[in-house]
Amino acid sequence: MIVHHSRVRIWACFLSFVLVWGLVVSAAPTISYAADPMVVNLHNADSSSGWSGVTLDTSDKKEGSASLSGDSNPGISIPGYPSAVHMQGTMAPVHTGVTLQNGQLKLWLYVADVTKLGGGVGAIELSSNDQTTDVDELEWYVSNLSLVDGWQELTLNFSDAYVSGNPDLSAITRVRIYAFTTAATTMKVDDIRVTSIPASVPSVVLHNADTSSGWYGAGLDTSDKKEGSASLSGVSDTNYSIPGYPSAVIMQGIFAPVNTGVTLQNGQLKLWLYISDVDKLGGRVGAIELSSNDQTTDVDEIEWQWPNIKLVDGWQELTLKFSTAYVYGTPDLSAIKRVRIYAFTTGAMTMKVDHIRVTPIGGISPGAGGTAEYTGTELEVSLDDDKYGGPQFIGKLFTEGLGRLPQAEEYTHYISIIEDEGCTIGTLADIAEEFFGDTAFTGLSLTDEERALAVYRAILNRDPSLTEVSDFITRLNNMESAASIAESLTAHTEFAALMPDIVIGPYYWGVNNEDFSPSNTIMTASDVQDLLDGNDTVIELPRGALVLVDETIDIPAGKTLRTVGEPSHYASKARLLRVANVNTPVVTIQEGGTLSHIWVDGNRTAFLNDVGGLQYGINVVTRGDDVNVVSNRINDATAATNLFGSDLLRGAYFARNLVTCYATSHYLGVHGGWADAITHASTDSIIEENEVVDATDVGIILFRFASNNNDVPQTTIIRNNTVVNLGNSAYIGYVNDSWHSQGDRILDFEGSVFMNNAIWTSMRAFVQVTLSFAPLASTGSLGNTGKGGSMINNYTPEGLYVMTAAGIVADGMEDITMRGNNLNLYIGPWVGSANLTPRLISVNESTASGEVQGPYADLPMWTRNSSFLLVTSGPQYQSVVLKEARIRDATYSP
Repeated sequence: MIVHHSRVRIWACFLSFVLVWGLVVSAAPTISYAADPMVVNLHNADSSSGWSGVTLDTSDKKEGSASLSGDSNPGISIPGYPSAVHMQGTMAPVHTGVTLQNGQLKLWLYVADVTKLGGGVGAIELSSNDQTTDVDELEWYVSNLSLVDGWQELTLNFSDAYVSGNPDLSAITRVRIYAFTTAATTMKVDDIRVTSIPASVPSVVLHNADTSSGWYGAGLDTSDKKEGSASLSGVSDTNYSIPGYPSAVIMQGIFAPVNTGVTLQNGQLKLWLYISDVDKLGGRVGAIELSSNDQTTDVDEIEWQWPNIKLVDGWQELTLKFSTAYVYGTPDLSAIKRVRIYAFTTGAMTMKVDHIRVTPIGGISPGAGGTAEYTGTELEVSLDDDKYGGPQFIGKLFTEGLGRLPQAEEYTHYISIIEDEGCTIGTLADIAEEFFGDTAFTGLSLTDEERALAVYRAILNRDPSLTEVSDFITRLNNMESAASIAESLTAHTEFAALMPDIVIGPYYWGVNNEDFSPSNTIMTASDVQDLLDGNDTVIELPRGALVLVDETIDIPAGKTLRTVGEPSHYASKARLLRVANVNTPVVTIQEGGTLSHIWVDGNRTAFLNDVGGLQYGINVVTRGDDVNVVSNRINDATAATNLFGSDLLRGAYFARNLVTCYATSHYLGVHGGWADAITHASTDSIIEENEVVDATDVGIILFRFASNNNDVPQTTIIRNNTVVNLGNSAYIGYVNDSWHSQGDRILDFEGSVFMNNAIWTSMRAFVQVTLSFAPLASTGSLGNTGKGGSMINNYTPEGLYVMTAAGIVADGMEDITMRGNNLNLYIGPWVGSANLTPRLISVNESTASGEVQGPYADLPMWTRNSSFLLVTSGPQYQSVVLKEARIRDATYSP
């Protein structure tokens, strides 16, 4: 279960006295970074031709012969802002040569008095439309720019802009800079140009901490360091105190001026920081400071205060964006010469610092090894192209016909027939006949009634009626094969009615039959509960029994509920069918209990039209430690997950279950919305060899274990599972998610691992994110929310692929390991905002750290204004262009 925060901006901007509202999401091309960034001049500001709201200023400029100057105009106003600076220039189309992912706008901007900008209502805009504002446009809000008085060079990443429509970056024709003002002021602009993000992220070292020369309050520590030969160490000094804090650690270093090469918009400070006891910081009075003034504090300074930094005991690597800092005066980023780290303390403690450096945001890091690259192959896929139709039909042949997922070679065999011959009734009829005539089906030990159930579910997407079962058996007795019957069902008008959705995908699950039991055994939930509450520790239900569940069946501590004979095929298992739309589970399992070889059917379709909608009914919920859920068929919960390992528990074992979500939808308000297959929050558990088909939220999600004192890590092992999306799309394949950890608590996932798991999709279903250590993409909270954990050696089977917008991502998790993952991808446009773009591998270095295979882009999965996850009420694209990509890394041994 993921909590999705759909952030739609409601932005009022004034131009030509028109009020414009809304958010427009557009697809963008894939990432390409330049080794030697080119520079394309949009306007050198040496002429005012084509501009409105400006005059030429030849005396105050940063480049060339002049700048363009604009003053507050009282003819343009909004409530609270009686005037506005409004500078706009149109020009012949300019080909920038960049993309939304790798482009940067650079310009010199002068502001006479930043305080006159009030709340920063205004923007800098680029557009390929020279007639209308907020159409085919990139926009950076003034409120996000950290402006200072005087001249400043801005570097604005295209990926951080709001994007309206589809700006043609090969034909930029308009620049607009405007700001509503509380009183008269002047703004100027010079040297407006576009460049590409460099291929690497250079670091400028401010101090390596290998010497204490120039430092006050810090001694050299050669035994405890993170880089080089030493770190700098400071201890609480009782000569510095304020009320409530009898001492303070103060470490200050002064050195020769360093040119950081960054701006307030694109710079970030990185350093290693050690704290012996965070509790001794009390209310966290203190800060980390950079300054170009080596004489006076709080002058020409950038400051990050402790309450805004998440800290833990011991060493931690901090990444602090300049754009989030407090700025005093006008720090000269080309001449930084002072670092100060200070903290008032409630008791004696030690702080250490090492490897203090500055780097720009963005760019590509080589990572810990491996490759991630586009192959150069592009593929256009349209919903109306029947070449790619029918993958969910193939999936249902296997899950409903054989009770399992297809192997890679089995799937490619059947899907290649459709690609060659088209997704037509005739093609699917031939496939059905071949499939049910194969020994994989004929060799199963099924009764005739069970065969009828399997064939009807596979072909007509529903349970058979009693009459249809009787007819099926009669035909078998007349020496007609199941294969022939399956083929004949494709000639029904009912199958023809399914065909449009079979081609396009998905076609949601049909109706179930509350009157049909393959063994003619129908029971109630209370019947089963009576058995469980008896003296037997193992309760075996008859093969093929149908249990009508109108209240939760609770498996008591230490007891087992299973089908007699432990059949492998779901049609032979006892079926627990939900028949009441209530917000309680179908099954709960107490400590040491076992659910084995049972079919748990949430029956979502039956309740879609109920007044009040679906009630939140999970299929299976653990209620105690050491619970076992093994070899079951679980499907179509009325809740947002099917199998839930509850928080604050231990030792669950989920293995060899088939979980299908055909009745759920990836789209908001459709078929009751999305659902996970397996959601797990218990610790010290094993989840292995499960098969997941068409989960619509997440295939398998591992949540935090929220112990009372945050002293118990989440150590679950998730291995050798398979997640497949054939007709229904999903948000994420596999995800480690520290949901509920907002605030100071950083939850511990050390010891948890996703390993050797498979994932693949069809050309009719995408997974927005394939492998994720990015809780911020889901929770929409700033800051680190978890630490530790691994995703290693996960893969797509040879010959298969994942249709996705992101291969591997990390945002909001520290000290993680993502290595040895090998993925075949088709990258597409399924992103929640155009300024958060598709990517192969990304790590938000401000919030995530660890050993991550690469190369990766330093990109976020969430900003205050946008989310990567795309929440919609239906498919956004009739046709998409996909870019083939490969992520490769050597097998990883922890």
